[in-house]
Amino acid sequence: MSPRRAANRRARPRSRAACLDWALGLGLALCLASLSACDDGDRSDAGRYLVATSLRSNQPQRSTAVLVDSPFSAQFGGFVSNPDLWIPSGCAPLEATGVLSAVEDERFVALEPGEGTLEILTVLTTCTNAPEFQGAEPDRWTVHAHTLDEASAVWAFGDDDLAGSLSPGPALTFPEALGQLRGVDEGPIPVVAGSPFSFSPTLALAGADGLVELRHDSDSLQLELEPHDESLRLRNPDGTPRLRIEGALVEGDSVESSVLVFDQELPLPAIEAVPLASVERLELVPAYFRSPDDRRPWGAPAGLLATGFDAEGRRVYGLPTSWTVTRGHQRAAASPSADILQLGASCVEPTDEAQARTVEVEVRVGALIETATFEWTALPGDIDPETTELPLCDPPPGCACTSTGASSDSPHRAGAGLALIGLAALYRRRRRRRRRRRLQPRRASAASS
Repeated sequence: MSPRRAANRRARPRSRAACLDWALGLGLALCLASLSACDDGDRSDAGRYLVATSLRSNQPQRSTAVLVDSPFSAQFGGFVSNPDLWIPSGCAPLEATGVLSAVEDERFVALEPGEGTLEILTVLTTCTNAPEFQGAEPDRWTVHAHTLDEASAVWAFGDDDLAGSLSPGPALTFPEALGQLRGVDEGPIPVVAGSPFSFSPTLALAGADGLVELRHDSDSLQLELEPHDESLRLRNPDGTPRLRIEGALVEGDSVESSVLVFDQELPLPAIEAVPLASVERLELVPAYFRSPDDRRPWGAPAGLLATGFDAEGRRVYGLPTSWTVTRGHQRAAASPSADILQLGASCVEPTDEAQARTVEVEVRVGALIETATFEWTALPGDIDPETTELPLCDPPPGCACTSTGASSDSPHRAGAGLALIGLAALYRRRRRRRRRRRLQPRRASAASS
């Protein structure tokens, strides 16, 4: 698609409202793995504000590199200190400077290589006279534009972006393996034969510490697959293709593909199916919800990502996992992508005071066994009492269950993913509703404000 055609298509910035669509399309059960694909957005340079954009992001640390001639939507996303405060569209217009130019309201494009910024709170409205904006200082969001000839096409593993908006908890940092992009010259990407995997194509630049994502709007890329691999392509309900593949391969099979960007074709790394026995090392990555409460450095458990590696240290994707909650009680459900286990506390009685809690989860991949321990402080309000009556473990009401505790066609197992989506979304909507301010986004001049 040409830049001109892309400019005429108005893509909506990513937000938590898009989380359900993302999770359903990817096949993951919870916004867990992508509270980053459905999160608040990029942080401004000084870390005060959030900018919600339609730029794709597949790495835990969001890149500031953007593609020249790829129009994208962007709007003020709120305050880092209070991300749940509802801010209506148009409340705080962004002003483009440098190589960035406004295409239309809340839509911008980098016209040439170089530095560009979106200035925040330099254009005032009657909306910004509200108490929430009192004392708010101007800030900016800076990007660095690059041309396509500097980029290569790579695959990104969607589950890795959990690190973008979740907390590593007591580990303090997520492993470096999360979010690493693999280029064509690094050889095929191994996936376990017969086990589901999911990848998204993206662009990357060579950086000092490896490949860095070159961010772009979805309209700028087109995924090209061989006819016999078309069944792997995910599609929207209306049949339009998505920038994601999902499925499983027979041992020895491979996927050859490319992306089309502005009529230029770039090859993607091959994906090849390998035997489960090639996974020789297993590492578990616990993830917690972030917490704004000073009584705890991180929130309740959000989920667990299993990462496997072969004898050469290459990461192997699509691990067929089985798991058991061996200590404590926690709502748990394995996602269709196999690598992810979603956790939730809604099967546990709410607490009236701060309470230390611990849960241990044992994960098996073939002959490999590892245990992850979750430690956190539960607070009043973590759990909505209205949701504690929904059992997802078999048999209810206990949640110290296993991945084999219910048959594959059990309604508890089949409904686990969608119910977790609903519970996560319900919790955030109710919390946001309690804190929402109905600000009116009527425009006014800076002088009259």
